[in-house]
Amino acid sequence: MRRRLSEPRRVVEEEEIAPEQIWSVSASSDYAWPAAWIASPSSVLDPDESTMWNARSFAPAWIRFDLGHAALPIERLELLPSMEPKVGTVEHRIRMGQNASSMDTVAIVGGPCRDREWIHCRFPQPRRARFVEILTTKSPSWVAWIRVRLWTERR
Repeated sequence: MRRRLSEPRRVVEEEEIAPEQIWSVSASSDYAWPAAWIASPSSVLDPDESTMWNARSFAPAWIRFDLGHAALPIERLELLPSMEPKVGTVEHRIRMGQNASSMDTVAIVGGPCRDREWIHCRFPQPRRARFVEILTTKSPSWVAWIRVRLWTERR
């Protein structure tokens, strides 16, 4: 009996997309309370976990990253939420596209979630896009991200 050799597994080294490589970060809204909080959308790129972006409302709410014309291939995302209550059921739609007005949903991440517990979303294949959006459609509380990390193939 002959055995078929399996296809070699694709091994990719990844690197986090540096904040200076991201052209801009926008959001459906933002809210700072108390006023001393830094709550702009770009705060999610800051490694300081005492800053965050906080929407003014419950779901739906979104945060969007413009990667510029380079449109890097995205391997995966890591999301660090801020939630009250500390545990709840969430749903986030990861949307990508070359145009902010016509993005496709490429992944849905959902289920039980905890405050300050990383959510990991790996794509089966890299997705090249100028815009990457996280659209929260279900959350037990306000929509807020402490940190968002985007990963690409190492060059």
